[in-house]
Amino acid sequence: MTEPLVIGVAMRNGAASVGRALASVFEQEPIPRPVEVLLVDDGSTDAWQPAVRPYAGRPDLRIISTAHGSAWATRTAMLRDVRVRYDGGAYLARLDCDDELAGLDVLRRADELLRRHHPDVLFLGNRLREHGRMLERVNRATPELAEPAHLGERLAGMAEGEPAAELPSCNTIIRTSVAFAYPPAKSAEDHWLTVDLLRRRAELRLRFGEELLWATYSLSGAVTARNRKGTTYRDSRLALLREFRRRTP
Repeated sequence: MTEPLVIGVAMRNGAASVGRALASVFEQEPIPRPVEVLLVDDGSTDAWQPAVRPYAGRPDLRIISTAHGSAWATRTAMLRDVRVRYDGGAYLARLDCDDELAGLDVLRRADELLRRHHPDVLFLGNRLREHGRMLERVNRATPELAEPAHLGERLAGMAEGEPAAELPSCNTIIRTSVAFAYPPAKSAEDHWLTVDLLRRRAELRLRFGEELLWATYSLSGAVTARNRKGTTYRDSRLALLREFRRRTP
């Protein structure tokens, strides 16, 4: 049986963007694999419902509500929901409510990689948009990410605030039977998870879709902007670097 692909969309006050995010999924080329969008509203206070209304009643859209107030806890609730309903027999992908899939053929190309290689984890890349402008830099998922020396260099660059060093962590498709969890980090919880998965390269079937860009990722999100104003953004990346060095021979 073909494992469903669940695209989890975590949202808090996404009225201005969630409609575009959903449209980027529902307008995709059809694929033989069942696809579901799981929209997780984390206590939004804005009027996001009108943006979602065009897709109301679709059997492939599921909406649940939480009140966690943090990205990691919301993603954990998402993961728990998918694991319970599919008993571990699904793939889970991520799409933030202010992002969009990077093209109309993204799901078809991702499905081809999943069917050909049957990975536990599929790493993909992303384009970057900031204040409405598409950046020339793209963030590709390459096999060298699984090499400790290269990964350590990337993490060191992230800790120093180098944009080009950021890992393509928002574009990972994971089989939910894999034992993983989002760590309780105030920032960069996706990077913490990615590093954990990469470090387990000996036990997991990892695949890197070097040529496939999963999403157009917004660098202007409210949470990212808030974290960058304080110390949370850098502190979490420094802590991740220290933990990686501690656990890597």
